[in-house]
Amino acid sequence: MKTINHATKTILMAIALFCALALLIWHDGASPVSAHNPSPVLNQSSEAAEAALGNLPLYFLANRGQLDRRVAFYVPGRDQTLYFTPQGITFALNGVKSQPQLAQWNLQLEFVGANPHVKLRGHTEAAAQFNYFVGQPDEWQTGVKTYSSIVYENLWPGIDLIYQGNVNQMKYEFHLKPGADPAQIKLAYHGAASLALTAAGALEIKTPVAEFTDDQPVSYQEIAGERVNVPTAYALERTGQTYHFQLGQYDRSQPLVIDPAMIVYCGYIGGSGTDIGTDIAVDKEGNAYVTGFTNSPAKGVLNPFPVKVGPELNFQTDNVCNNCFDAFVAKVNKEGKLVYCGYIGGDKSDSGYGITVDSKGRAYVVGQTASTKFPLNVGPKLYKSGGQDGFIARVSADGTKLEYCGYIGGGANSDTANDVAVNSDFEAYVVGSTDSKDLLNEMGVQTSWNWSYQAGLTDAFAIKIKDGGAGVLAGGFIGGHQWDVGTSIDVDEKGNAYIGGFTQSDHASFPVKIGPDLTFNGSQDGFVARVNAKGDTLEYCGYLGGSGDDDVSGLAVTATGEAYVTGTTNSTNLPIIGGSVDASYNGAGDAFIARVRPDGNLSLSGYFGGNQSDSGIAISLDASDNVYIAGYTGSNELTFPVTDGPDLTYNGNGDAFVAKLRADGKIFNCGYLGGKLDDYAWGIATDKTLADAEAFIVGRTTSTQSDAFPVLNGPDLTFNGNGPPLGNDAFVAKISK
Repeated sequence: MKTINHATKTILMAIALFCALALLIWHDGASPVSAHNPSPVLNQSSEAAEAALGNLPLYFLANRGQLDRRVAFYVPGRDQTLYFTPQGITFALNGVKSQPQLAQWNLQLEFVGANPHVKLRGHTEAAAQFNYFVGQPDEWQTGVKTYSSIVYENLWPGIDLIYQGNVNQMKYEFHLKPGADPAQIKLAYHGAASLALTAAGALEIKTPVAEFTDDQPVSYQEIAGERVNVPTAYALERTGQTYHFQLGQYDRSQPLVIDPAMIVYCGYIGGSGTDIGTDIAVDKEGNAYVTGFTNSPAKGVLNPFPVKVGPELNFQTDNVCNNCFDAFVAKVNKEGKLVYCGYIGGDKSDSGYGITVDSKGRAYVVGQTASTKFPLNVGPKLYKSGGQDGFIARVSADGTKLEYCGYIGGGANSDTANDVAVNSDFEAYVVGSTDSKDLLNEMGVQTSWNWSYQAGLTDAFAIKIKDGGAGVLAGGFIGGHQWDVGTSIDVDEKGNAYIGGFTQSDHASFPVKIGPDLTFNGSQDGFVARVNAKGDTLEYCGYLGGSGDDDVSGLAVTATGEAYVTGTTNSTNLPIIGGSVDASYNGAGDAFIARVRPDGNLSLSGYFGGNQSDSGIAISLDASDNVYIAGYTGSNELTFPVTDGPDLTYNGNGDAFVAKLRADGKIFNCGYLGGKLDDYAWGIATDKTLADAEAFIVGRTTSTQSDAFPVLNGPDLTFNGNGPPLGNDAFVAKISK
């Protein structure tokens, strides 16, 4: 990943993109290409205007005579302005006003030995245009074009350089044609006090007024539809100013990309209290849908919860309920901005645990509620029976209302809905746990593979709800004589349901059938089961685990009916299947990955982790059956399998992680997502129709932006909580392909 970040919180502020109002006034007579000569700077706009512009895309403005003719494009900003010339880039940095010699500093990036006649052009034209009314009328410029990316074509033989980004981060990519020599690429910083490589492989650039960090480079090739990563590192030359790239072995007959960005956006969703993001879904347009729970009110506090549109804009918990929560649902567009955000809740505590989205853009949210004054609307069940019930709600595509909402539960104390999936007929599949033996009757289930509650501490259950919410087509229990919990569910194209969870019930009482393992292995095992589309047959059901404690917390199914799962294990004897998986237990608890074939047999199984505690929490797939996993790790980069990920350096106190693996378990990339404090990923989603997908992550964090949490673009770049232990914010992130 290649980024240019200002270590002193400098933000590249884009100018207001309103053509009719654009009026830029520049100082005269300054050259932007002299190493320490002050460059032209914008008249400063108000702080309020700058704040409003803080999340805009980055725009490259064409120079049509308003600047020195050597400048082809430029990016004006509040604290720095960038000038792009055929020879390189000048960063005009605002410095220390109290020290005249440091009031402004120019840092130049030179393209060493590059084509002096390189063609520099706008790559992606933006809609905005600018007018310049400076000087005499014959000097005015109107309709000046802007671009969201620019390209240096054939900067070195066979090598193009592309710049793009946003106001918080700019990145570049080198695109090498087959046969092009990467050794040609040499870059030199002039005006820097020092260049140095960090232990993590990043490049630190220090000037008298600011510091920059260029993250560790990442490179890849696309060969036969498959992404192949290429080991890449910076190498400093003896001059101390110049650097190049060191690459491992790769196929020189194929194109090569150096420095793709990994984090597209990453930001907070939260208020002054505790906000936890638990699950995420994504539609075909790249919009993300998030659920979780919060006790942050939307009014009367310094940092209110960011309600927008709906479905409910007011925190619903009554004053008697101490430290109670509301569920929330939010939609984030592909640029990382909130489309809607609102509560789902009643007079007591309510939590959202699972979410999915249908082809019409309607979000389905499930969770648990203790509220009697819940926003019931149609729904599978409109009265409350026990102390805590599960719930399901369908949110309209515009986020303004609940199309249906109802309870899921029986007459006992505790019923929980943990996950939800939806088929092409808009029928919702829900999984959870219950200690209500009458749950199926209370819900009016029409068809079942198992009507009998097994008299354990809890049973897992699954139900299938009609489109529109008014009725339950099928459902049943999965359990034995001990504790059984359903954590995850997915549905294939034929309507078969795949269920994951964990159990403490042995095979004498648990409904094992076919596989993947018919023998209980230890104090707690994960399990995987499949129910047919009609809902009257348990087609397979079996354990996953070893002699220790194991759980399945995430499950995703391919188009051909293969179920991939992830979870957590402290078993040293987990079954190992597949040559590309990690066959060794790494210590203190590992994540794991497994695959169950359509016939119920295990076809892949192995560990994933380092020498500290690691948990696999969520899993997703793309159309090529690449596997995406998110979770939590306490393992540093010396033992955790980081490779080409969003962050290759452990940040401390527990980090979220995200990984992409091939169908055979081989790691594509893996990296951390977090800051200096505690960070935890609870959900991951991908567009399963794409052969190579972007990953969307949700979780919770106590790391502020000052704790190096990697905020970028949005939805909110500022931590809102009161700090640990209760001051969590939810976060949502998008990781590039």
